[in-house]
Amino acid sequence: MSHFSKIKTKIVDKALLLETIEALGYTVIPDRKLVKGFKGEESKADICISIPHESYEIGFSASKNGYQIIADWWGFRKFDQQLFHDQLIQKYAHLAAVKKLTEQGFVVAKEIINENGEIQLVLRRVNP
Repeated sequence: MSHFSKIKTKIVDKALLLETIEALGYTVIPDRKLVKGFKGEESKADICISIPHESYEIGFSASKNGYQIIADWWGFRKFDQQLFHDQLIQKYAHLAAVKKLTEQGFVVAKEIINENGEIQLVLRRVNP
């Protein structure tokens, strides 16, 4: 019996997803297209990452509406699924916003991370 779960996201940009994964300190497993789960079961994924101190992996699979997170969450001992999801979405949104604002001519002058984890950006725009 498979324990794999798929979580839909609004993540659509593969390059930005890879940057997000790296920024969060996770390692992409190069050329791996199967995520490990319970009793050696595997599920297809476009991107696979290893999780420190865990025997299972997390994958990301592209769909027409964005990437899905794929994992056998039952096998993670010390890894919090909700925290991972929240951090991934927040970091992706942060990097996407900075990228878009930079394209529009803004420069990040200051980043403030509040005690509750909220990120505030102070921006400057240089007029041509």
